[in-house]
Amino acid sequence: DYDYPVIVINGIANNPLYSNPGTTGASQVFPPSDLTMTAMTAQMFVDGIVALASGEYEEVMNFFVGAQVYGMLETIQLNPDGTSMSENLGPIIYDHSLSYYYTDTERFETIAGSIGIGMCDRIGAENVYVYNYDWRLDPIESAHGLHDFIQTVKANSRREKVSLISEGYGSSVATAYLAEHYEDATADVD
Repeated sequence: DYDYPVIVINGIANNPLYSNPGTTGASQVFPPSDLTMTAMTAQMFVDGIVALASGEYEEVMNFFVGAQVYGMLETIQLNPDGTSMSENLGPIIYDHSLSYYYTDTERFETIAGSIGIGMCDRIGAENVYVYNYDWRLDPIESAHGLHDFIQTVKANSRREKVSLISEGYGSSVATAYLAEHYEDATADVD
């Protein structure tokens, strides 16, 4: 049983990165949309046919495929010091319970992930929150954001504790939170 609000910390697949997150101009950068992937695949196919027709067999894999993949990943690269090369890139933070997003099915499924959806079915969407983080960064940095998010959820829900459920890379963030904020975690997490 869950007596407190649940914060789901999903893995990378449910943590899209956006340009201009938190604004009305936010647009998903990674993972690429189906339309972007289709266009990229079509371009690779066309470039590959042209290269094969001109006898440039090695160029097909080395250049055309590599260039398309590099282009897709270029926007999410980090500097050597671990900071983002793109200044305005990151996750969207959803500080409401999932009940707030429940009527927008596509958005709800993207935000919640399968674990969030399962928890909504089990304890009600009004009791489930999702913490999104920038999975490119050090989990300790994300853990500090999780600490702040826990305080927000406690205030919004008027509850003294929360429960955490994590999966995939989200478990690294949860573990880093428990290690970095041990004293707060013992008071704030059930």
